Amino acid sequence: MFRSSNPALKEEIFKVEARLVQDTQPMTIQGTINKTFVLLVLVAISSAWIWSLVSQGQLGIAYPMMIAGAVVGLISG
Repeated sequence: MFRSSNPALKEEIFKVEARLVQDTQPMTIQGTINKTFVLLVLVAISSAWIWSLVSQGQLGIAYPMMIAGAVVGLISG
């Protein structure tokens, strides 16, 4: 491995990361399906709620929430 003066690339950091990876459990198909289903339900509920606000003409509430959701989604994605 090459030498670097960058503190983020010191050898101790990689040892800590290796221990963290060893302590986690492997990802399973069932866990992936469960998490996907939960996220899909959350998206469906929030989009149905915003859709109902728009259809009722409450655009003053719906537009800021749509913008906030887009910003949060782009940042977290």
